[in-house]
Amino acid sequence: MRIELNGKANAQGVISAMRMLGNKGANIGIETRRPAKVRKDCTFEVTKVSRYYVRQGIDYSHLGTVRDGISAGTRGEVESLPWGTWEVPNEIITHKGQQYLRLYPASLSNLPHETEWLCDGMPVQLATVQASLLASELDDSKPLTFTVKPQTVQAVFTR
Repeated sequence: MRIELNGKANAQGVISAMRMLGNKGANIGIETRRPAKVRKDCTFEVTKVSRYYVRQGIDYSHLGTVRDGISAGTRGEVESLPWGTWEVPNEIITHKGQQYLRLYPASLSNLPHETEWLCDGMPVQLATVQASLLASELDDSKPLTFTVKPQTVQAVFTR
């Protein structure tokens, strides 16, 4: 099942759509579309379209890796948000008037993550735009959590 949002839903709307597809913590697909971060001298528009699986609404302090790190003494206790404030705990952060969705990468390793690059609206290979991208756009590390602006969410879906 796929629910089209086309960047028109606020944070609560995206969460509502995700909950139609599964409960908190379920692995749900999300498609985002946003301008890519490019070098100052870039003369064309680069857009990044990402499709990946996430979990939303879970508590960071309940993640196994976080609990294990605290128990082993390799990390400190969970602290408050480093930026912004909770509008809806564990789901929506507000910072300088902007809402952000708090998401967690999918817990299953067999769920795909795809990125499509557009140059002036036309699909291109990464190699075509790579020299114009900032290094942060190419970071493939898997964070414990991340945020997205709700207006970048194009759709949510299940396998």
